Amino acid sequence: MFHDERIFDETRISIEQARYLLGTSDTPCHPFTVRRMIKRGELGALYFASKLFTSVEAVRRYVAKRNGLAEPAQEPPADRARRQQEESARTDRELRASGIRRSEVKA
Repeated sequence: MFHDERIFDETRISIEQARYLLGTSDTPCHPFTVRRMIKRGELGALYFASKLFTSVEAVRRYVAKRNGLAEPAQEPPADRARRQQEESARTDRELRASGIRRSEVKA
């Protein structure tokens, strides 16, 4: 089993969702195929609450490697955190401009 800790900071998806990224909407690949890729160490995955997950980014890395392409560039964690803070600040400004306070918004 290939445990890829990068998945903690990536867009996690279930094996069912990965089937459609690795196949097509008409003919997704079989769930056993996805699990076999993980078992062989070709596709990164982690267990969360007894369920196996991979990530969109792990699928992209797998596809790039299979096609002989360079690994897709990843945003450094510091840049990702800064971008998320900027997006949060922008959302706060937009909410204030529309007369809504963040405390009124339910998650």
